[in-house]
Amino acid sequence: MESTLRDIDDHRDASAEDVPSPELADLARQLFEQFAQLGRNIHPNAQNFTRGEAGVIRTLHLADLAGEPTLTPTQIAERSHLSTARTANVLRALEEKGWISREHDTADRRRVTVTLTPKGESERSRRRKEMDDRAADFLGKLGAEDAHEAIRILARCNEILGQKKKAAPEPANNTERK
Repeated sequence: MESTLRDIDDHRDASAEDVPSPELADLARQLFEQFAQLGRNIHPNAQNFTRGEAGVIRTLHLADLAGEPTLTPTQIAERSHLSTARTANVLRALEEKGWISREHDTADRRRVTVTLTPKGESERSRRRKEMDDRAADFLGKLGAEDAHEAIRILARCNEILGQKKKAAPEPANNTERK
């Protein structure tokens, strides 16, 4: 363990182009496994959502809070970071559950708008409360000192990862039509 910690300290001083040591690569794998397991433990019913449903519901909810009660499927895809094909499948599943409604725009019948229904908002709210309660219970069991330390470390991780994201060059846009 001590050599791994020494590797981490040595790696902090290395340039970004350096290849991580095998110990750091193993720690990275463990980190992602622990984050994934933490997510499953905090919200064990998440598997009841099909891939993308939670993101679409969150996107519609945040848009509504921002004064945009309806979005187009394209806007949802962009904001949820889903493909338009995946978005169409998710919208169909959510509509079947009664959590969203899709309607043609009265001004432009070709345009479809999507709204979170009261049933969808109720389900979002219920799931959010369930997740918040589980996280609060977890933090209580962790203890105040460790909970504050965990939050501090996660905030530091986000700070570091946010800096790398800002420094990364924008990918070339090769999707232009000719």
